[in-house]
Amino acid sequence: MALDPSKVEVWAEDALADPVQSLIRNAVCNAGIVAVRRAAAPAFPAHHFHIQHDTAGVTNQRSSGRCWLFATANMFRGSVADVLGLKDFELSQSFFAFYDKLERANYFLRAVAALAEHDRAHGGLSGFIPGFEFPEPHFTPDSRLFAHLFAAPTNDGGQFDMAASVLAKYGAVPKAAFPESAASGLSHAYDPDLASLLRAAGYRLATETLDAEEREELIEATMRAVHRILTLHLGVPPAKFRFTVKGELTDTEDDAASEETAENPPVKKDKKTKRDK
Repeated sequence: MALDPSKVEVWAEDALADPVQSLIRNAVCNAGIVAVRRAAAPAFPAHHFHIQHDTAGVTNQRSSGRCWLFATANMFRGSVADVLGLKDFELSQSFFAFYDKLERANYFLRAVAALAEHDRAHGGLSGFIPGFEFPEPHFTPDSRLFAHLFAAPTNDGGQFDMAASVLAKYGAVPKAAFPESAASGLSHAYDPDLASLLRAAGYRLATETLDAEEREELIEATMRAVHRILTLHLGVPPAKFRFTVKGELTDTEDDAASEETAENPPVKKDKKTKRDK
């Protein structure tokens, strides 16, 4: 079953409304979980770069495995910058990472539940994938398939089609609307918490005989907890944002601006303009 975006919206609203979560989120997003957990965390050395690029600035994934998300965002940001007439623009990589983590957590739980249910109902994994036979007949904690799925349920690695799926389902926002947090570039600080949570729920789904309602309740409760951990470390992704562009527009952009913002008078070429997107 696909993750319901309406439930994600409810979780986000709850995260924003809870003053305790907001306090913790502010502390973790600004200082990072290492600094919050320890009274005197060592400061990271500051690195300063002076690298100039005619079309876009340098992006930095820091200590995370989000290279594939950065590559995808960089592929699209050039086109967006050209349309808006910007020289320095970034899409939010943290926005993509947030929903990638959320989606892969749901995928892990659903996959474990489906494998376990098929094993119990059919006396083994035969027929789970038509035309494919698993090396081991059962999905049990001592099987290699179980060990593989539970080894790293929320690692950072990925590929373009995963990023494209997140983009198609959740869209994208400018980096200014959802910037990097202290934890976004240090995913090893919160990945173990996500992994422990998912393994505990996954083990119950794999070993306990749950009816459909109990199974859904466990998955939804776990996903809500996953969402909470992500919001505490990365923030709550915006559902809406206002993006203002200032600069000189070309003839093509001038026509597009007058079409996209019909309530505004047409912008004139070669004058400083301000446009809400």
